[in-house]
Amino acid sequence: MNKRLFFLFIVFGIIYANAQVGINTENPQGALHIDPKKDTNGSTGTGDDVIVTESGNVGIGTITPQTKLVVTDGATSTKPKSVLKIVDGNQSNEKVLTSIDNNGNAKWQDLPDAFTLGQAFGLTTFPAQKFPYTGEVISNFSFTVTIPGYYAFEIRWWAKYLEVGYTGGAGVGLSTATHFYLLKNGVMVDEFEGYTNVNLIDSNSVTMFVPLYSDAVAGDVFTLKVRPGYSPEQAGFETNTNSSTPWTNAKVLILLMDLN
Repeated sequence: MNKRLFFLFIVFGIIYANAQVGINTENPQGALHIDPKKDTNGSTGTGDDVIVTESGNVGIGTITPQTKLVVTDGATSTKPKSVLKIVDGNQSNEKVLTSIDNNGNAKWQDLPDAFTLGQAFGLTTFPAQKFPYTGEVISNFSFTVTIPGYYAFEIRWWAKYLEVGYTGGAGVGLSTATHFYLLKNGVMVDEFEGYTNVNLIDSNSVTMFVPLYSDAVAGDVFTLKVRPGYSPEQAGFETNTNSSTPWTNAKVLILLMDLN
């Protein structure tokens, strides 16, 4: 008799261990299945259901969650719905839920720069500054990356060169080779060498377009260095040499590139 009871206890224990619990449903589809409206029939009527599958996935509005948590309310691209609400006291319009530590804790925060490929960042006007032939970093330019990606630095260069040797021709001065360096965290990652004649008629001026490129991760700091060629040995530029031609300001435009 005792052996029979022991056997029955084992059988019922196995049945209980493998049982599925259903609330408002006689046909639970997971370890725990709640059907508030009692209207689930196969794959229909699941919009109000809550389920915990045998693999530990949780579904709200679905009985077939494929990840640890799936929340749905029948939303489509033409009929979007709000299916998630997280209140931490910082929530407001256009904020994003952002990780604040290495443990995965998050809170609502302003996003400094929206992740938009092709996005143009601030346009920087360079100050008046002299550059020796040994080269010098542009004094007021520094760009810290907040969004990882591939960046373009487009420089519209206008410079007034101070030492120019006349070689003949209608106002054409010595040809100059000006070097531009893109530094990431103090290390050169790209360079451009521009060749052009010096305009003696317009205050010994030089104009050119300079493209520089580099990939970057958040926290990288970019700076720019300029080194005039051997002739002239020293050069400089002013931001408003001729107020009637505002294009004579040297500037840099930074773009986050889409290379996909």
